[in-house]
Amino acid sequence: MRSTLQGLWKRRHLLWILVSSHLKRSSRSSALGLMWWFIDPLLMAGVYYVVVVAIFKRGGSHQPYVLFLVCSLFAWKSFSDTVSASVIVLKRQAPIIKAVSFPMAVLPFSHAIADTIFFGFSLVVAAGIASAYGPTHGTWPSFAYLLLVVPTAIQMVLAAGVALILSTLGVFFTDLQNIVRHLLRICFYLGPGLYDLDTVPERFRGLYQLNPFAGLMTSYREIIMQGKAPEAAHLLVPGVLAVLVFAVGYVLFRRYEGRFVQYV
Repeated sequence: MRSTLQGLWKRRHLLWILVSSHLKRSSRSSALGLMWWFIDPLLMAGVYYVVVVAIFKRGGSHQPYVLFLVCSLFAWKSFSDTVSASVIVLKRQAPIIKAVSFPMAVLPFSHAIADTIFFGFSLVVAAGIASAYGPTHGTWPSFAYLLLVVPTAIQMVLAAGVALILSTLGVFFTDLQNIVRHLLRICFYLGPGLYDLDTVPERFRGLYQLNPFAGLMTSYREIIMQGKAPEAAHLLVPGVLAVLVFAVGYVLFRRYEGRFVQYV
């Protein structure tokens, strides 16, 4: 792993070029450009609010529920965008891979970094929404907001690890992109995107917390909605899983990296 990190550091300019390319491509792809990264989750938050609160009369205990949704949807969009893009990133960059020798890990990493940058801006939006509600719900601007860097870093490592795994598998399995798209949709509803841990029955809570986003989304909400530091227990499982997933992804990617040129 050390040699790979050294190689990435030597190619840091290439990594930054790729990250910049992702950012610029997003801004030029439509009239509203980067704004769509924020508009999509906000629109979905509006839809879920109508369904959960207006129709099913739920979500009242999570005030303000719109902010509750925004925290989870922004986080999930960042993760799912990285994961979705990673499946085909090596095949999409096949001409470069075949023409130039470089550490190919920069390709999935660049997506993880770019989406984390977008997510960082989205957290500013979420904090602005929290501030708009004022101190009524305990969401007034707080120095605790600075702690958002902790769950964000854990999420980026987790996303990078999953990206390494899926970018490797994506070279050999052509249908993986469609499978991943459906799995991401299912995983969102299995996670605490629309509800929190307190809603889960006590006997299932331990198993439920093995989902890294159970702790990550809860941590984002604790910081933004309550203005307090997240509980260490909420970050422990995601942190450990992020390291394990990254390690597995690294080993898998390195094992097959030499064969990518033949299959992309």
